[in-house]
Formats: sequence, structure tokens, C-alpha cells
Amino acid sequence: MGVVHRGGEARLAVRETELMARAAPDDPDALEALGERYLEQGDEARAMSTWARIREGARDRARGLASLAAVYARHDRLNEALGAYRDALALRPEEVDWHKEIAVVQERARLLDGAVASWRRVLQLARGQRELQREARARIVNLWHVQGRLASMIAPLERAFRADPPDLEAGRDLAESLARLRRGDEAEAVLRDLAARDPDDVPTLVTLERVRAQRGDLAGAMEALRRLVRVDARNAREWYQRLASHALSLHRDEEALDAAAHAVQLNPDDASGHLRLGELYRARGNTVTDEELKALSRRLPGEADNLDREADRLAQRAREVL
Repeated sequence: MGVVHRGGEARLAVRETELMARAAPDDPDALEALGERYLEQGDEARAMSTWARIREGARDRARGLASLAAVYARHDRLNEALGAYRDALALRPEEVDWHKEIAVVQERARLLDGAVASWRRVLQLARGQRELQREARARIVNLWHVQGRLASMIAPLERAFRADPPDLEAGRDLAESLARLRRGDEAEAVLRDLAARDPDDVPTLVTLERVRAQRGDLAGAMEALRRLVRVDARNAREWYQRLASHALSLHRDEEALDAAAHAVQLNPDDASGHLRLGELYRARGNTVTDEELKALSRRLPGEADNLDREADRLAQRAREVL
């Protein structure tokens, strides 16, 4: 009886999902859910034909192919996902997100050379996207490590970087590879050379700060952060926050306070920034007036519920903090 009951429930679930897909025949989410129901019933052919409707119903064929590829990838149909991504990229080769997605699928499929090439394309297309560039380069270096050829990449990268003219991309790969191999002194030397050749190279300065911090050279990391504040004003708040953290670790209280204050000035509505600044004030024994306490409360919009529930506690904390 239990098996029959469960079977009835499964058929009902399929029927409900079919009705949802019929009501929204071009909705990729509804079609994906319906295909999953068929797959649960063991009907893979019907699942695949249902998912194919995601491509057929899309007004933008390239986006429809990419959506279908993502569905295939989520359900471990890696070969089908790769084919759909390649078709999508043939129509729109500059879509950096799709290059990233196919790189991830290639890694899962153990097509490592292809994954390296796809991540390299991400690097080429992700200009101005610092985090994506950092991820792509790190993934390339990790793939070399997985392939067992990271150490052997050092010499050719060094030659390319030292050529005339120098290949700066090879230099960035070289620095990341040396850092991965825990050859921190050599990695920093390459990064210093890169920064000297291009003083406005934000990714290089970011990596230089990270390498120095990992080696315990917080003063050197702060020097890199000061340069980042000058050349990367868009992310200055982040750099000031890291400056404050490093300065605090070095017991440079005045520098930490100055950096934290700059970070708050760049985003006056950041409650956490005000609280971090407050902790620094508290460490120095500062107190606040009632007017300053009101100002702090106005700067903490994200704490509204807590202020209502725990006004006395927050008021006391604010008086201690500032």
C-alpha cells in the first residue's frame, strides 16, 4: 500500500508540474522543474526533450542555449552542457560569464587543457573586474598544479617576462605561480618589477599586498594599500579598511584610526564601519556627548530593529565605543 501511495504522489507531482509548465511554456525554471520530475520517474528521454524546450522557447537564441547548458550542468549532463555552451559562445563570443561557466564544466569533466584555455579567455575579457581576474588566474595556476606541471611552468614564464618587450601577463602568471609554490621572496620580486613597469596596475598591487601580508610583512602590505588608494579610488573604502586592520595589528593606533575614519567618510551609511571606528575610539579611551550618540544612531539604519529591542544596551555600547 505504501508503494502505491508514493507512486500516486509522484504522479500527482508530475501532473502539477506539467500544469505549471503549460501555464508558462517559455519559463526556463518551470521547464527545468518538469524535466526533473520526468527524471525522477526514470524517463530520461522525456526529461531531455523537455529541457530542450528551454532553447526553443527563448527569444534570444544565444541566451537560451546558455540557459539550457546551465540546466544540463546542474544535472551532470556535462557533454551536453559543453555542447550547448559552445553553441552559445559561437553566437556571442564576448560573454565572459559563459566562458567562466564552460571553464567550470570543463574542470568537472577533467578536460583540464580546455579549462585553462577558457579561464585564459575570461582573463582577457574581464578587464576592470578585479575579483573575476583574480579568480581566473588562480584557477589557471591551480589547474597547472593539478596537472603536475606547475613547477615546470616557472622557466618559460620567466623567459617571457624577461623578454624585450616583456610579456606582462606572463609576469602576473609567474608571480601567482611562485606564490602557490610558497616561493614568497621570488613572487614579491616579480610583483615589485611589475608594479615598477606599470604603477597603475591594480591587480598587481592587490596581489603584492596579499603576498606581503601572507609573509607577515604588514608594513609592506600597507605601502601597497596606500598606492591602491591613489590608483583605485573606486575601491578606496576597502583599501582603507585593510590599512586600518594592518595598522592595528602593528599597534599603529593613529594610522589605524585615520584609515578607519577615511573608510567611514567614503560610506557614511555603513553601520559596521562606524562600529569598527568606534572600537578604535574606545581603545583610546574616548567618550561621546549625547549629540554624538544621536549621530551614531542615525548612522546605523541597519540596526533599527536592534535599537528598538535593545535601546539601552546599544546606547551604553555607543557611549563606550565613541
